[in-house]
Amino acid sequence: MMAGAVLAALAMAGCGNPAAETLNSVYRVEVTRCGVVDQQLATAVAVRPDLTATVAHSLEQAESITLIDAAGGVVGAGLIYLDPDKDIALLALDGTADPLELAEAEEAAEVSIATGASDDGPTLKPGSVLDLVSATLDGQGRRRAIKLSADVEPGDSGAPVIDDDGRMVGMVFATARGDEIGWAVAADEIALALALVDVERPEVLPPAC
Repeated sequence: MMAGAVLAALAMAGCGNPAAETLNSVYRVEVTRCGVVDQQLATAVAVRPDLTATVAHSLEQAESITLIDAAGGVVGAGLIYLDPDKDIALLALDGTADPLELAEAEEAAEVSIATGASDDGPTLKPGSVLDLVSATLDGQGRRRAIKLSADVEPGDSGAPVIDDDGRMVGMVFATARGDEIGWAVAADEIALALALVDVERPEVLPPAC
């Protein structure tokens, strides 16, 4: 099943679909916490050749982090930046990746959500931008965000929101279950996190089991 999904994605990419071409930059996140592996926790996306971004809330108490790439390969990753207020985490890769270009979202634009949570490998979901907002998660951590019309599921957290040119305009962090409404942190918030890492990589506390 995994190989079939990858071949289908490559076929789409071969047809000149910029969104489909981003699937090689998307990973499924597997986290070990307190000795237990959660295999479909979230999605991560390459934002630099040596860094991926995902949601901070999926990494609570993480002892180790593994990424599964589009071909089913295992990639080691280490947490180097964590901002629970904006729900952004950056992971250093054991290897290199194809990073996505960051861009601003446009209201009413059609987008794709590139999720890595499927057992069959990275897949695309259609969506559209409803509004550009200032949002929180459970009342904590205000951030620039995008309100989406899309079928967003819990494992899609961390999935990039892709515009028609294959650029990343946001990263999914929440869903309103049953309403096909999702929220994504805006790409410029991720750019700010990358700039902070350039200046000084913050200390990341060890897990507390």
